[in-house]
Amino acid sequence: MKDKLGTVHETVRTEGGMLGQPENMPLTFARHSELFASWLPLMGYIAYRGALPSRLRELVIARTAWLGQSPLNWVTHIYPARHAEAGKEGGVHFTESEVDQIIVGPSDERWSPQEAALLAGVDQFYKTGDMDDATWLKMHQNYDEKQIIELMYLITNYRMVGDIVRTLRVDLGPDFPGLRQR
Repeated sequence: MKDKLGTVHETVRTEGGMLGQPENMPLTFARHSELFASWLPLMGYIAYRGALPSRLRELVIARTAWLGQSPLNWVTHIYPARHAEAGKEGGVHFTESEVDQIIVGPSDERWSPQEAALLAGVDQFYKTGDMDDATWLKMHQNYDEKQIIELMYLITNYRMVGDIVRTLRVDLGPDFPGLRQR
């Protein structure tokens, strides 16, 4: 257990520096080492290896971060997506315009029908813990069962992280850009 947590601590310390102190989140979560170690495999799976394509997964995470006003989730997903080279090494790239669309949400007319359906599902599930029949139908028209289940895990997990970071008052450092990050 300690070896795994040591590796996580070292990774976040070496990769987190330029955005303030986001490494304080896993360091804080690791204070309950058994719970943290149990949660990591789920987080790793839904964040990086799930059924949703990378771009859609990042849209879900970014929209969830925006809805929850979670500076940590917003920065740690928008910053890399804004600075990634499109198509390089599987990285997801968002333009400045797409970041604006994420903030507006599913009503922005520039989304494809599939993206609009996905984001409508995010908004409804985030706000009510459910989806109305019309949104549910659109989800089933555009996504398979695994992708829909994963969507709910993504929303719930990233909402949980944002809420825990806020409630525990995790110090992200004075230079952490927060929700103003583009």
